[in-house]
Amino acid sequence: ATPRPRAFPPLALCLCLCCIAAPARAGCLTVTAPNGGETLLLGTAAAITWTSTCAPGTRVRVVLRKNGAYVGDIAADVPAAPGSFTWQAGRYQGGTAPAGSGYRIRVKTLDGSAFDDSNAGFSLHMQAATVSATASLPVDLELENILSGACPYGPTLAGVDAFYMNDLKVHVRNRSQSTVKEFRVRVTYYDLARQRNEVVTRDVKALGPGEERIVDLVRAPVLVRAATGIRGAVVPLGRLVDPDMSNNTLGVRRCNTRVTSGTGRPAGSVIQDILGR
Repeated sequence: ATPRPRAFPPLALCLCLCCIAAPARAGCLTVTAPNGGETLLLGTAAAITWTSTCAPGTRVRVVLRKNGAYVGDIAADVPAAPGSFTWQAGRYQGGTAPAGSGYRIRVKTLDGSAFDDSNAGFSLHMQAATVSATASLPVDLELENILSGACPYGPTLAGVDAFYMNDLKVHVRNRSQSTVKEFRVRVTYYDLARQRNEVVTRDVKALGPGEERIVDLVRAPVLVRAATGIRGAVVPLGRLVDPDMSNNTLGVRRCNTRVTSGTGRPAGSVIQDILGR
């Protein structure tokens, strides 16, 4: 028999559905990558990503910082949504940062009312012999999908800016010829039941050449704001580097499984099912 989706408390569900159309401005930005522990090669393409629940039309600055100090603007004026910027690692307006550690990304609204920094420092390395043979060995991780074990209410909830997932997983593949000894997976989304941004991180051991893996991140139902969706990223840890970060991030705005099926259902019938009525 198909397991019944976990019920949300009636008060939490009512609050979340009432607030869908009115996201708060304060604290509306969350940096998702790079977010700590990564090693980027200077001058190579790297994805800077963040989630935004700011008001429509909000614009942001993307800033490089080191050990708490301002280094320079990477981008002075870009849209807050969809929340991504392709960066030539180390470069900022007017210069290039030197190799080193302790770097962080700050994304900040132009009016200064909201901002967020990387949770921890990341490193910039030269593409030169100063990097050890082990560290310079390229790997290629790919985030193939963000999925659920089941989508009992279809990809989206009809008439509501939300989608429901029984649980939350990511599908990661190692496309290189080298074993990735450890890597980090991170997803961010706005949880409508808890009325807050959620950041879920998991470090995973050993993924062999050509191997793929489904990583469980949240083993409980989640109700996600569809407008911002779920954004995910995967990066190697330790001293390995991934020169091509273009396939390391992914965003989804609907529930899906390996084979997506079903259609959106009216919000009223979904609410009744969730409350067990």
